[in-house]
Amino acid sequence: MHGRENWIFAPPILNDTIRDLVANARKYSHPGTLISLMLGEKENRGLRLAVTDEGSGIPDSEMGKIIEFGFRGNQESFRKTRGYGLGVTKAYLLCRHFGGWFFIESAENAGTTIEMTLYPPG
Repeated sequence: MHGRENWIFAPPILNDTIRDLVANARKYSHPGTLISLMLGEKENRGLRLAVTDEGSGIPDSEMGKIIEFGFRGNQESFRKTRGYGLGVTKAYLLCRHFGGWFFIESAENAGTTIEMTLYPPG
């Protein structure tokens, strides 16, 4: 077994955040399309997470609202989905709490990438 110097330590809420972002990618993607998850270490002990899909994308008109508490995109025409509009908000607030950054790149009918970087306190 390797020593702990090779481990990446992350807050437990990161588990929920990963689950939520991957669930969103599945909700807004057609079956069989690619969804990728990248989790890695950055310089200065930072943790980088990116979820990319080939789904319906986020309309430009909704991009500024997507991090608001309880906001759900107008994707009902794509597929009937359930949820409370908390997943992306949680990811954004987690980044703010850990002094990281949050980035969304999206194009309608082409997919979305949500990328976040967290830095441990201290």
